[in-house]
Amino acid sequence: MNIRTFFALAAAFAIVVPIGSIRAQAIGVGAGLAIPSAEIGALPESVRNDGWDDIESRAERGYFIEVRGRLGSETSLTGAVSYNRFLDATSDFSDGSGRTVSLITSQAIVPASLGLELTLGEGLVSPWATVEGTISYFYRSFESPYESTPVPFRIESSGETRYGAAVGAGTSLDLGVLRFDAFARAQFVNLFGGAAAGEPTMYFLQLGLSGYFGL
Repeated sequence: MNIRTFFALAAAFAIVVPIGSIRAQAIGVGAGLAIPSAEIGALPESVRNDGWDDIESRAERGYFIEVRGRLGSETSLTGAVSYNRFLDATSDFSDGSGRTVSLITSQAIVPASLGLELTLGEGLVSPWATVEGTISYFYRSFESPYESTPVPFRIESSGETRYGAAVGAGTSLDLGVLRFDAFARAQFVNLFGGAAAGEPTMYFLQLGLSGYFGL
């Protein structure tokens, strides 16, 4: 399944949701911890094509902020944009001929998502689950810890687009006009096309709180 098919199916499912359930609109903001897999620290394809590879790639936990909109009640159409910043880490790389280097690496990922949220029950407190398709801007940078040692790559930073998916679950406190959520969401950054590009599966976990205002 390619990314166009994924989004087309999500849009088609949203359209056939009974009109009676599309009675709530809300916009909200959220923030929390972003916990990456080690693969987030991997080298971009352009550097690997030059013969460099990971000895041990690392990525440190960081933070995220997001803006999210919802349309619907029991079944909702959702869309969001989030900024995920992972703190600096030290990773080790090799060019395959015995040359090794340790560099300070940092990453930022900005996914835009579209998906569906299913509320599992009604009341003041309700659990929910989501599935989303994502398109992400993935920024990586490399810096030498010593001024006298340059970065040996052709590039010191890269920005690339990746296609993926996200699944999440949480609990909402519904106060009418206001709603507050506690949630966990797994973001699979390069689920579509990553293997074809020779990349490991990259993912990270968001643990956060959010607040919504009904429109």
